[in-house]
Amino acid sequence: MDFSKVTGYIKDKFRGGSKTVSVSKIESKGLSGQVLNCFGPGIELNPADNTNLTIQKIGGFTVAVGGVNQEIEPDTERGELRLYSTDEEGKIVKASIKFKNDGGFELLNDKSVIKSDPDGNIEISNEEAIITLKDNGDIELNDASDSAVLFSELKTAYDGLKSKLNDLITKYNAYIHITTATIGPTAVPGVISPTVSIETPSTDSVDSAESADVKLS
Repeated sequence: MDFSKVTGYIKDKFRGGSKTVSVSKIESKGLSGQVLNCFGPGIELNPADNTNLTIQKIGGFTVAVGGVNQEIEPDTERGELRLYSTDEEGKIVKASIKFKNDGGFELLNDKSVIKSDPDGNIEISNEEAIITLKDNGDIELNDASDSAVLFSELKTAYDGLKSKLNDLITKYNAYIHITTATIGPTAVPGVISPTVSIETPSTDSVDSAESADVKLS
């Protein structure tokens, strides 16, 4: 077993194989070569340049079975697991997920963060917004300073008020009142006169306010 530094990467049909595989170019003690990236079924890892790989010969194949990146500072407490990607030079962490020793996790890059605590509270945030999923079923947006509304309940209340308004308008339009009219020089009481102004029933609606893509309960 030996350590070798990654100097490049290719996809190739390794040693006469029929499938394209992930191959790291390596350099060790002045010698250069290629190794098959072999990190377990279901795990695809393409080591960045300057990563020190653990090299082992298995059945005539030279394979990378582990490694260490000395450019990245450790960022775990006892019992924690952290997975991360880097830039091609292996010097900057680009995205990472940490499984914490309290049962929470943290997924982040330089623009956004997803956090979960041991109680199941989840926070999703970026530079402009925060969404918090509480363990009691509540959902909070940004500073949670106001409440959302249920459209169906709002529509029911609004349609009820509009119905009452239109009922009053209908009665108002049908109302006939008694006035006093002047015919020539004489005032004649008891002249029947219709309502002067006729109101139009409301056709306003809140239907266009519904967002069909966002559902609440």
